[in-house]
Amino acid sequence: SRLISSTSYTMSPPFAGIPLVVGTIPSSSSSSTMIISPTHDRSFYICKELLMTERTYRKDMGVIAESFRREIMPVLNQQQDLYMDEEYNFENETLIHLSDILFTHLLPIYKFHLHFLRQLEQRMAIWETRSVPGNEYYNSEKINSNIGDLIVNLIEILPRYELYIENYDCLLTELEYVLKHNRRFDMIYKELESEKFCYLSLISFLTKPLQRLLHYEYLLEKLLICYKNHTHESEYQDCYGVFIKIQDLIENFTDSLTMIV
Repeated sequence: SRLISSTSYTMSPPFAGIPLVVGTIPSSSSSSTMIISPTHDRSFYICKELLMTERTYRKDMGVIAESFRREIMPVLNQQQDLYMDEEYNFENETLIHLSDILFTHLLPIYKFHLHFLRQLEQRMAIWETRSVPGNEYYNSEKINSNIGDLIVNLIEILPRYELYIENYDCLLTELEYVLKHNRRFDMIYKELESEKFCYLSLISFLTKPLQRLLHYEYLLEKLLICYKNHTHESEYQDCYGVFIKIQDLIENFTDSLTMIV
């Protein structure tokens, strides 16, 4: 069975080649209020939504990959002193183990999306500039306003997402254990959650990669419908390959994702 959306949305009727998808979509999605300009087709606004949500995703991931990691790294880098008591060494070992589980897969995901976001911003900037009247250079056919060649790059990071999901239960178990048995980490954790930029619980930020997969599935389905209707064959093929891989990944972890997000 598929996931039941916590935020409902209306999709166009399914057509040949695109299976019907139901996912959990963040309530901030702007698609329901989208106004289509005659200058751009609908695919532009779907890609614009992709860009806006990608920026939010990068910001949310940065809370864990940058801020949280920066706080605990000084503790992790401390050398274990043979003369320190057994309790101190035990706390240090538990924190090292938690860090390994958390950052082994999350950091590569974060670094990938930093680069992916920069590419997306550059492409959308070119796409927007093409619509400026009298701009002969950017209205040239040589300027690529497609997005499929960037979307295809998501395939390379999907194995990391898969490993992150597989280890998610273990991560939460280890986090709960360290919070109970490591006093220094408990203090760091609580102090970080009190910061203004940490507008959610840290555990909520840990679910962001899982939610992002569902959002990609949703946005790609909308793009595929658009490309199918406007006969953008190359764009359709690029996005369809990624869509199927993401959908398969979500289906493999349907039970886990239903409990998590």
